[in-house]
Amino acid sequence: MRTAEKQRRTTSAHNAILKVQTNMARVEVTLKIMPEGPDTDLKNVLAEATKKIEEFGGKIFHTEEEPIGFGLKAVKVSFKMDEAKGDTEPLENTIKTIPHVQNVEVTNVTRALG
Repeated sequence: MRTAEKQRRTTSAHNAILKVQTNMARVEVTLKIMPEGPDTDLKNVLAEATKKIEEFGGKIFHTEEEPIGFGLKAVKVSFKMDEAKGDTEPLENTIKTIPHVQNVEVTNVTRALG
């Protein structure tokens, strides 16, 4: 086999491997959702946020309530999404429109393969 042909096949194989690896990249994101007050129904906020995250293409894998103080609790939602989706700002802005949500903040982003 000629050197040029061998190099072309090797390059094609490497490109195929890189393409598969790139498609497998996922991002794990954690959002902290702050309600307006301690009387806010956090279950309703979580249900609405879950809908919006799934519409955005995310898959939730963990949720929790985080005590802030004076009876106020935040909702933390961790989800996975395709890295190609890009920025989460449109999702954050959508979640801010949920009634009784004061603020949304990204607290963690981790790139994961697989």
